[in-house]
Amino acid sequence: MLLLALLEYLPLMIDKQLRRDSGLGRYEYGVLLALERAENHTAPMLELSKVSFGSISRLSHAITSLSDRGYVVRERQGARRLVTITDEGRRVLRAAVPDHVRQLRSAVFDHLGPGDARRLADMLEPIVEDLKEWGSTLT
Repeated sequence: MLLLALLEYLPLMIDKQLRRDSGLGRYEYGVLLALERAENHTAPMLELSKVSFGSISRLSHAITSLSDRGYVVRERQGARRLVTITDEGRRVLRAAVPDHVRQLRSAVFDHLGPGDARRLADMLEPIVEDLKEWGSTLT
């Protein structure tokens, strides 16, 4: 039951905090973060769907919303659909990071002792790898 509670409550808490403090949903935040980290702040839609853990359809809806707010721009290069974070998107993302990190630290990491975060990461890695493989079938 504890794992189920964590899987339900933590994403809801993160989403609520991000929406309240930055106007971004959790998934939108992840998309902007992935673009910020991408080479030239640009990524193909297919690659972006993999690193943002969503289907092409979910990503497309998020990109439309982010584009409508001026946070990303889309372009086609032949068959490739590319997305680039704008200066405004980078500003919104940078403004969201401190409160988001504080919330995660308070909700998760402040409850862990020395070395626990590393041990937790080591335990979760094989699970996440299996899930990523399954998730790749969603795109």
